[in-house]
Amino acid sequence: KVQKKVPDALLVLIGRLSNWTLMSILSLGLKVVNYPNCQQIQYFYNAADVFVSTSYYEGFGLPLLEAMASCCPIVASNSSSIPEVVGTAGILLDPFDVEGFAYWIRKILTDEDTAFKLAMEGERRSKLFDWRRCAEETIRVYKEVI
Repeated sequence: KVQKKVPDALLVLIGRLSNWTLMSILSLGLKVVNYPNCQQIQYFYNAADVFVSTSYYEGFGLPLLEAMASCCPIVASNSSSIPEVVGTAGILLDPFDVEGFAYWIRKILTDEDTAFKLAMEGERRSKLFDWRRCAEETIRVYKEVI
């Protein structure tokens, strides 16, 4: 749907994929990076024009946070923990809203102002999360429980 209006758009899927999913993707002529290392993932975040996550279940959403820290605009599901991580710094949609995802991906790819605004908001929001704060809050919760 995106390539019909943005023919030079390149979709790159990163991660662990089932054989069925992998074969389906390859049959469409799309690119796949299976099991990249940490350094490779950083390059993809920095090179991407948009990070898309259609997940309907996330434990925390660390890839979203990494993408936001890399100034990559986000289009993601409005389910599970994703809204808590992304907040208003990205576009959140029902994970099954194909038309909505296609619209917003096209919008970000073709509208520099929208892409820039989301990238800056994402970077700002990513700074709210850090490991020290996470550890301190975890310790606080443990102390309350004890």
